Amino acid sequence: YILVPSSPSQSGFTDMSISVWINMSVFSGQQSIVAKWYQALNCGNNSDTYEACMVGNQVQFATNYNNIVAFSSPPSLPATNVWKHIVYISNAASGGSIYIDGVLAATDLATGTICNSTNPIYFGADYDGNWNFIHRYFNGKIDDIGIWNRAITYCEIQQLYTAGTGSGFISTTT
Repeated sequence: YILVPSSPSQSGFTDMSISVWINMSVFSGQQSIVAKWYQALNCGNNSDTYEACMVGNQVQFATNYNNIVAFSSPPSLPATNVWKHIVYISNAASGGSIYIDGVLAATDLATGTICNSTNPIYFGADYDGNWNFIHRYFNGKIDDIGIWNRAITYCEIQQLYTAGTGSGFISTTT
């Protein structure tokens, strides 16, 4: 896992987006991809800031205002050892969205902003602030992580997906 120390630029957003390529080795339990999640230390409830993760083969996204249960039908990944592009979006006015390989896979209606937090970000694991241990290790590969303090557009999602699939092209002129 990778730990990135806290910075004011990592939370306190009205909206946010996370884009990531993952390749799961095993579907098992909860595995964190990106986590700024310490239980109840900064935001006053048991869902501090944000976390993008897998629960079994289901793609999950939680924030301080919706927790994991907000996506009533979390989308599933069909197989292990396959690269998948996932985008998580939190929009304070309209709710959350999950895109898989450029296609909208799930939405929720829970709305709110991302609270300010002094917690670091973990990539490939999560930290339990109540018991002071790292857990929810990601079993696979993670690549091309992007975090924005805004909701990225559908066009941007498509560009991120096609750039990673090798289906883009380079044109030169002389």
